[in-house]
Amino acid sequence: MEIVVPNKAYLGMKKDIAPQTAIEFANRLTHFTDWKTNLETKFSDENKFKLGKISILDVVPFGPIADPDLRKGFVFANAEIYNKDKNGKWNTSPIPGVSLIRGGASAVLVIVENNNKQYVVTTVQPRIPGAYPEYIEIPAGMTDGLESFESTALKELREELGEQMFDIKVDDLNPLTTMHPSIGGCDEAIKIFYTIMNKTDDEFAQLAKYTRNEVDGDTVESLSLQVIPYQTFRQMCLDSTITDVKAQLALLMYEAKTQSPAAAPGVVAPAPAVRSSMMQRAQGFLSNRRPFSFGLSRRAAPKQGGKKRKQTKKKKHTKKRRPRKSSYTR
Repeated sequence: MEIVVPNKAYLGMKKDIAPQTAIEFANRLTHFTDWKTNLETKFSDENKFKLGKISILDVVPFGPIADPDLRKGFVFANAEIYNKDKNGKWNTSPIPGVSLIRGGASAVLVIVENNNKQYVVTTVQPRIPGAYPEYIEIPAGMTDGLESFESTALKELREELGEQMFDIKVDDLNPLTTMHPSIGGCDEAIKIFYTIMNKTDDEFAQLAKYTRNEVDGDTVESLSLQVIPYQTFRQMCLDSTITDVKAQLALLMYEAKTQSPAAAPGVVAPAPAVRSSMMQRAQGFLSNRRPFSFGLSRRAAPKQGGKKRKQTKKKKHTKKRRPRKSSYTR
């Protein structure tokens, strides 16, 4: 597929990026080239699809775009791919293809055990796109260049949770699932892991006090940690106090994969239905009644399985009138 930059494209927040520079930057990003290759491979059936061009609408580099080693950033693109209508003719309009290409990410459900109690480590940071000054979520971060999901998870844990997480190794990461949070407009795939660790009282206290304020390119990453008891974290996910889909899905998959439903924390098996004595009497009355039919005669229907009685017409009993005695005689 040919890569072009339309004349009306808005390139860069300062509108100072040349079209050829934008194309070169996009081709340096692994997640963009992987996306382009997947389109050309998975939509290769010429009887079903017809490939057009890819238009780069904007690029957001996470650093100087002229740096040849820069491998981080977003690409806002539109891929033109056509399919056929029900009559087998090519549609004149393409399938919706406007996409934010940002690459994959990793997220980790961190469970800390201290004094025979379990806690979940969450991050609290401003999230401008959702207008949240303090958003609670589980640690997560984008893959960088050729990084694997596992190496990204380890890097993010060490950056966001501090030195007390340096003892985590790849073998400590247990995969839960992979999900696409917004496949209708973004290529992002998030792989979710969980890890369980024991911490002493001193380590636990340091974890709860950790904060981070670091300049990353042209922006500042500012976050703090909130260590929440497991049952409280679970309830916060259930009642949508925590709306982070990574946290909600991680909790669901963790309990589904590691515990039986009866043993899952906070899950109470439903009690058997108890009928009141009035309901029991009503049920017994209805089950012992003889069947009846509507719209027919009022005679009781015969018992099921029994012989039908011969219906005969009842004779009308009329009283014979005696002749009146007349008081007049001739």
